Amino acid sequence: SPAEVRRWHAAMDATPTVTAQAYRVLRAVLNTAVEDVAIRSNPCRIAKASSVTVTERQPPTLPEVAAIIEALPDRWRVMAAVAAYGGLRLGELGGLERADIGLEPLLAVAVRRNVQQIGKMWVTAEPKTAAGLRRVVLPEILRGDLEEHLDRYVADRPDARVFATASGTPIQRSNWSRTFLRAA
Repeated sequence: SPAEVRRWHAAMDATPTVTAQAYRVLRAVLNTAVEDVAIRSNPCRIAKASSVTVTERQPPTLPEVAAIIEALPDRWRVMAAVAAYGGLRLGELGGLERADIGLEPLLAVAVRRNVQQIGKMWVTAEPKTAAGLRRVVLPEILRGDLEEHLDRYVADRPDARVFATASGTPIQRSNWSRTFLRAA
């Protein structure tokens, strides 16, 4: 009954997004039951229960970005700068190899692959869409830091990962989150 659905919805102990997703699934299942004539009407009638109002996030200002980057350990500063000023995602950053870095005439990175961890394995794949394959021009102000990062942390091979741990693996999302949150 609609009252039971309201009680169930009110008792959900989850994030607003999960609650909205669960409500959408229940409503879809009950719509199918109506179509199959298993029930006469769908009791899911809570207005706006399947949507979530997301508050707009304020991006950090340039001075805030600079302060966060400065607070990071040396090994991860350039990665954060490329993410901030180039718009690369963590998997794309982890997929960058030395051969993907262009220093002349413009400072740029070629996004050709991304990495993700599945279980204990790292999987490298091409971006899901053609738009994911792209060349990203970076601000010249990053040139010296990027060149120093390449000299200091990246093996002198075309396939060497640009942003990796000391053991050569991409940084795990959970470790990056902790590192970033400490800096922020």
